Amino acid sequence: MKEREPRIKVRFAVIGEEYSKEYLSEKLNLEPSCFRTKDDWPETIKNWPVYNPDILDKYKPKTVWEISTYLFRGLHKNKRKFSRSSSL
Repeated sequence: MKEREPRIKVRFAVIGEEYSKEYLSEKLNLEPSCFRTKDDWPETIKNWPVYNPDILDKYKPKTVWEISTYLFRGLHKNKRKFSRSSSL
């Protein structure tokens, strides 16, 4: 029986309040697979902290700069999570 190759995902993300994609990309000398600002989140999620000020910080909209790849059957592929704001 042939052994299945592993499925491996590698993800590096910088998550914060607000920052410039250009600034971070220049400092890291990398371009993100996807980039999402707080303004890119749906209105219902953006307004949720207003209606529920006790919401945990991890559920509040953030700015996300991410490089995400996965290996599947020996092939390297880019995975694009937020296509609307993706730079690739």
